[in-house]
Amino acid sequence: MNRRRARELGSPLVLLFLAMLLLTGCSVLRGDRMRPAPEGGPASWRLDPAWEAPDAETVDLHLLIEEYACSSGSSPAGRVLEPRVEYGPTSVTITVSVQEVVVREGEGVNCQGNPEHPITVHLDQPLGGRALIDPNTRPEG
Repeated sequence: MNRRRARELGSPLVLLFLAMLLLTGCSVLRGDRMRPAPEGGPASWRLDPAWEAPDAETVDLHLLIEEYACSSGSSPAGRVLEPRVEYGPTSVTITVSVQEVVVREGEGVNCQGNPEHPITVHLDQPLGGRALIDPNTRPEG
């Protein structure tokens, strides 16, 4: 193979390598093959008792969240996704999700229970007389 042909083939290979590097992230360079985290898993919430109970004028809700996924007891700090707030005439539904813990390939997490984590959710409108709904509440039992 002549040098010119080798250079022509080399450019696409370099581009392919760079594209793979961008798509897989820096973990390829570090060599610690990480499994990508999913979009987010459910978390339940309750009103934080350290704050006053909400009233009709409330626009900031102080919540304690608990993720459902196993995380070896680690805090969800830095993994909480933007809560989804849906306003209805009689209720305000707040859905909280947490990005799952990223673990190295071949390792796992244990299910020792997860700590509660405080968050504040800002409402675009006052709560009024509407009920607060957590669609991720686990059934008792």
